[in-house]
Amino acid sequence: MANDQIYNYLTISSENSKNIVLADLKDIRDGKFESLADGFTEQSLKAGIMPGAGFELGYQVSPRFVVGIGHKITFSCTDDPGRRALDR
Repeated sequence: MANDQIYNYLTISSENSKNIVLADLKDIRDGKFESLADGFTEQSLKAGIMPGAGFELGYQVSPRFVVGIGHKITFSCTDDPGRRALDR
């Protein structure tokens, strides 16, 4: 929200060149983020330890090229995904 107002993207014309559109986008943004990320407050950061597990499989095609695939999961240690383990 520029100057605490909702961003008005309707003022940006898609008919303009890419550089003009990017400049217009930069002009309407104020650099303040009204929504805090999960775990953040106005003054602090919450952090916690959450265990994870994963695996990867790979195949070396040549001395400098490897093809691989992997999967990882993180456990929040709670039934409520919006709540961290440290909040207990």
